[in-house]
Amino acid sequence: MRRILMILIALMVVVLSAHAQTGLNIASIFDGSYSTRQDATSVQFSGSRLKDFKLSLSRSLSLTPSAADTRQIEAAVLRDAAHAVSKEEVRRSGHVYYGFYKLSPVGAENRYIFYRNNSNQTGSDGRLTLIYLQGRATAAELKRMFSK
Repeated sequence: MRRILMILIALMVVVLSAHAQTGLNIASIFDGSYSTRQDATSVQFSGSRLKDFKLSLSRSLSLTPSAADTRQIEAAVLRDAAHAVSKEEVRRSGHVYYGFYKLSPVGAENRYIFYRNNSNQTGSDGRLTLIYLQGRATAAELKRMFSK
């Protein structure tokens, strides 16, 4: 019985995390081939591990992108950012270098996209990072966490 309960809970977490990004263009980035690439780091957390941060879901992807990767990922981010409630964005050479976007909430939970592209910066690690966060945390709380 306990085993069945654990399986049901695990399935609920998977379904809820998939539902959280339903309708977002970046979902295809997280769920596509990028996460399985050798040069990529893909992480997903949900549940009690995030409780102290007032989050229910965290997904991140970091990789060394090709020019085509950058175009595809940036396009997905910008399509979602077009519907953002608020946004902070820094552009360099016509491309998004940094973006922090607050999306419309789902129920009582806020949703955020963080994007940073160091691939065109000299002296940087050349990585592109995409993060999706969902929970009750405010934008100010998340920015404080990022700055630590």
